[in-house]
Amino acid sequence: MKRHLKAFTLIELLVVISIISILSALLLPALTRARIAARSVNCKSNLRQIGMAVEMFKTDHHDFYPRVCDNAFLTFWWGKRAGYGKDAAVDFSAGYLSKYMPGGRIGMCPQFAMGRVELVAAGATSGYAYNSYYIGGSGDEILPDWSNWPGMPAKGGQVARPSQTIMFADSATVNDITKPSRLRENWLLDPPSLNYNPPAPYLRQAVVHFRHGGFANVLFCDGHVVSMTPHELWAVLDGTLGWLGADDELYDRR
Repeated sequence: MKRHLKAFTLIELLVVISIISILSALLLPALTRARIAARSVNCKSNLRQIGMAVEMFKTDHHDFYPRVCDNAFLTFWWGKRAGYGKDAAVDFSAGYLSKYMPGGRIGMCPQFAMGRVELVAAGATSGYAYNSYYIGGSGDEILPDWSNWPGMPAKGGQVARPSQTIMFADSATVNDITKPSRLRENWLLDPPSLNYNPPAPYLRQAVVHFRHGGFANVLFCDGHVVSMTPHELWAVLDGTLGWLGADDELYDRR
């Protein structure tokens, strides 16, 4: 006795395909947001590790924060360059914070690693920038004396409001200020006063990278990390560069 198998009709197949398409359209944005959130959590963990490394550095160096770089511009908080060219080899183990980091290197922000970013320091900054003026440099004038920069870094006791003073943040900048078609790696978290009122308009550069779904992760001097929205976004290729505040209040250690 033959058994007749019932086949799907074309209409039934189209209905199933439509249902799958609708479910995919509903689920994919949620999955995308979940992936962005997971990368943000990983990024925050990296920043907390940096905060702990800074505290260990301060313990070993009479409460001084690490310098943003040396006067020869070869040794930085993230590593040491073999020369001045952007393609110079980087020794990741020779930065001021390296020996205090797990594995001897700053953890890479996963969202930064996925972007169209030129890694001018071989990825050594991991997508983060240091409050180079008020914490890692001099901080003695509204604008630093560039001939003597960087000066002495801050001491812990000089930071009047550690829970309200930025130390590190997600960062990038444009590859060419006149043709902002690509981002590049950045390690100096310059305050707004250096960007809102530069010597020439073409030097105005946003350096905070709001890459986590419109948020940037920020490490404060007391060690806590928060996600922040921009005070102002700058119109660049991917629309993610901006500033944290309209003035230097969140950067200034005084």
